[in-house]
Amino acid sequence: MKKCILHIGMNKTGSSSIQNYLTKFSNDLGEGVKYANLGSANHSGAFSYIFVDNLLDIPTYKLRELTHTLVRKKSELFRKRLEFELNSDFKTIIFSAEELAILTEKELQNLKNKLLNYVDEIKVVAYVRTPLSFMESAFQQRVKVRVIELDYKLLYPKYKVRFEKFEQIFGAVEYSLFEKKSLIGGDVIQDFCNKQKVNFHQSLSSNISLSGIATKFLYLYQKARKEITITQEKIEILESTLKNIEGDKFRFPQQYEKIMREEFDEDYIWMNSRIKFPHGSAIKDKKIQFDLKKFSREEYFELQKLTKIDRFKKYFFKECGVSIDTFLYNNFVNKINHHLEYKINISHVSSFAISGWVINLNNVNEKIILSIFINKIFVIQVKADQFREDLVANNLGNSSGHYAFKYKFEQKQSLGSSLDVLIDDVVVLSHIL
Repeated sequence: MKKCILHIGMNKTGSSSIQNYLTKFSNDLGEGVKYANLGSANHSGAFSYIFVDNLLDIPTYKLRELTHTLVRKKSELFRKRLEFELNSDFKTIIFSAEELAILTEKELQNLKNKLLNYVDEIKVVAYVRTPLSFMESAFQQRVKVRVIELDYKLLYPKYKVRFEKFEQIFGAVEYSLFEKKSLIGGDVIQDFCNKQKVNFHQSLSSNISLSGIATKFLYLYQKARKEITITQEKIEILESTLKNIEGDKFRFPQQYEKIMREEFDEDYIWMNSRIKFPHGSAIKDKKIQFDLKKFSREEYFELQKLTKIDRFKKYFFKECGVSIDTFLYNNFVNKINHHLEYKINISHVSSFAISGWVINLNNVNEKIILSIFINKIFVIQVKADQFREDLVANNLGNSSGHYAFKYKFEQKQSLGSSLDVLIDDVVVLSHIL
């Protein structure tokens, strides 16, 4: 008796890791267990070319500028590979294709009929992510490719549309919750292997996780890009560089869960009846990061790492037409001086040095930190805690006189250079040398 395991994702549930694992250990998955070789670890493309009737109407394929002739050639190639694999010696054959969700009921029926010509049983398995967690991950993935806004209607997974047709065509679907504490060993590969009776050797991670800061950078970068096309090579440059940007995970605003439930309550109930989502797990104990408009002070200085990578600086300038220093500055600075609680005096400014004093009128004991920029490039942070006798004499602050700062540039600055001094993200001085 031959069996087929059809793994259908869903997206953002470790499908790539499962596919790469099954490919890497294809010779040792268990007696009679075979992972089909259709030319790629992910079988989505092969199944799409074989079974989708109007492939060029699918947006992701339309963007590839394929011709009908090329589609027919690829369809025939993948059809022959599929038949070769189905004719091979096996007890259990595994296919993994999360993009099967784009197939219509008619196309899925054709897939089922094809498989049943070679196997006696088809088992459909799917991992499911909670709505908010899926939406966060989907946003992070899509923003690598194009400009995308935080639109919950576009990002919501629409479970019933995705899965109901599989239930209607194949019968029951084996659903598993994609959440670390719900997975065997806390690992999706180990969980898959255990449930599908496949040999487990080791865990593999195929996706690069980006911090909330890196995600915000991507969002603003996409808005600044001049180049229209984005290639896989460019995506890999972004991922390999931004994975080193540290910070909390990217999270949607907490109110998104309430809005999402109100809009998609029927769909949520439909999926929840099959898998039982943990209540509130999507937002519990997670720091919310949702302001994509500007970099905070902490984010700005974490992103300074990027200004030290020559290859990425060149790449960024070619893509956006501005230096990464200028980009970071423009998306950090609030040019409106709303910090009326600060009293600031610049005593001297030249191509060689800058000095002065600053007092927080609402907290006279605070020692202010100033950020100095030359031509929008961060130079240094200076603490205003030096002593000046005239401050004591004029009874400014707490009469300690420790509110002054002075900084001598390492080298003479060119005439015409712009000098900006900031407190937090607010420009308190703009000067042309």
